[in-house]
Amino acid sequence: MNSSGVAGILQFTGYDYGTSIALLTFSALIGVYYGFIAKQKQNNPNEYLLGGKSIGLFPISISLIVWQISGMTLLGLPVEVYTNGTQQWASIISVIGVGLALKYVYLPVFYDLQCATCFTYLELRFDKQVKNFVSLLYTISMLLFIPTVIYIPAIAFNQVSGINLYVILVVTCLVCIFYTTVGGLKAVVWTDAIQFFMMLAAVLSIIFVAGSYMEGFADVWRAADRGKRVIFFDINPSPFQRLSFWSVTIGLTFQMIASICISPTVVQRCVSLPDYGKVMKSLVIFLIGITFFNICAHITGLQMYARYETCDPFSAGYTKKIDQVLPYFVMDVGGSVPGLAGLFISGIFAAAMSTMSSSLNTLSGTIYEDFLKSHFVGASDEKTSNIMKLIVVILGLILIALVVVVDKLGPIYELSLTLSSVTNGAMLGIFTMGMVCRSANTKGVIAGAMVSVSVVGVAIIGAQSSKLDAMLPMRVDGCNWTDSDVLNSTRNTHTTSTIPGTNDSEEPFWLFEISFMYYAFIGFVLVFIVGYPISLMTGKAKRFDEILLLPYKRIGTEYHRL
Repeated sequence: MNSSGVAGILQFTGYDYGTSIALLTFSALIGVYYGFIAKQKQNNPNEYLLGGKSIGLFPISISLIVWQISGMTLLGLPVEVYTNGTQQWASIISVIGVGLALKYVYLPVFYDLQCATCFTYLELRFDKQVKNFVSLLYTISMLLFIPTVIYIPAIAFNQVSGINLYVILVVTCLVCIFYTTVGGLKAVVWTDAIQFFMMLAAVLSIIFVAGSYMEGFADVWRAADRGKRVIFFDINPSPFQRLSFWSVTIGLTFQMIASICISPTVVQRCVSLPDYGKVMKSLVIFLIGITFFNICAHITGLQMYARYETCDPFSAGYTKKIDQVLPYFVMDVGGSVPGLAGLFISGIFAAAMSTMSSSLNTLSGTIYEDFLKSHFVGASDEKTSNIMKLIVVILGLILIALVVVVDKLGPIYELSLTLSSVTNGAMLGIFTMGMVCRSANTKGVIAGAMVSVSVVGVAIIGAQSSKLDAMLPMRVDGCNWTDSDVLNSTRNTHTTSTIPGTNDSEEPFWLFEISFMYYAFIGFVLVFIVGYPISLMTGKAKRFDEILLLPYKRIGTEYHRL
């Protein structure tokens, strides 16, 4: 430690490397077991996508938690709290909104249909054109989102090991592609279960070890309050403010509903359970789990700020990116415990690999069912399964290439939400219109979705090109500038707050200044604003089964489940 209480350059020990290598090896072995050793081989679509409906309640619940708690939560959210305060606490309200939407709107319809991919709903409700259109939107969404997921553990491992970023990316992705390809859903789910406990141990260990450096949580809270990080009810209604109570409770709620409630991954997991009662129990565990990890992320973010209140490692030049402050913190406070830093970084790897593997498994089924199946009429189950596995490999290689683009962009938390919002709002609008509006038709929902994607896409591109980094003031007055590990030329300049969308010469267009939290909400609303009147003007919707509507909207059918 230097006089400021901030260490210099920190890197892994042999114990830490051992923990990380063990995770990758174990994940690969699970794929080997389900792909080559288990009695029930993953050589037919039912086994590969749904696990033969034989996977239990607990592993499915854990798989959902680990899928949602990507590295964005473990790494991105603590950094968000560290740089911009605790307003994200209101995401607890968003989680409640997701639970209500799942229970009363989306899952009753999807579970009745018993489809391996939720996009089948769109063909039944509208036609194949809408199904293929939304499947394409989903594929684009995943190709935009997954690279950020892969990038998260790579920059963390790069910070603590010094190994080339792209070497880390390739090795991690290849392992993930391998066990997803050969093991199918069972390998993904059981790997998730093991990775969940690694994530849990990692998060709790760091919280407790970091706490030992401070005089209780009251000390952490006082430091955060001095740095104006304690923000709970910023009720500024302006949509141009980056974070507020309203942008989180409204904007993030719609973002989460879009990413969870109509996610093929969630629908696939729920349909794989044998009865609806277990689906509801699984959702309760899922929502409690993601709330718990969000709370842990907030605590970690506050601990980071208390530790570096007077010497921000990013501004001081100890890290190259703001997103590397958390792995630096982990090495700083946990380096004295053999293997602890390796456990935490492995937890970030676990979260990212889970999200990537689940998404690849789901994407392979989506692409085959919606785009390729008609070209392989009469194909055997084994051939179908092999085609899906090949799709996983091809997608994985594409994603490795796309990560290079992510490396050039901004902070990972905002980036991941922003990129996924390009299509999420439009997809949520189409599904919701189909379930609640009898008059919704193909022309209406496609027109609404195209306007939605166009407007949100323009807003995101404009915002990326016009805004500066946003963070509350950071201090460096407590740094020891004589530390030999840091040269003056490497110091960063982010010691004052900046406001997105402003510069000295020209005010950007108002659309570019809207908070990134509202993108999914805007996209959702635009589908209804454009799609509903066009549906009314272009004729009646096609005849469809009442089961495709919400339970309370159905006519002539009995519904007792809820």
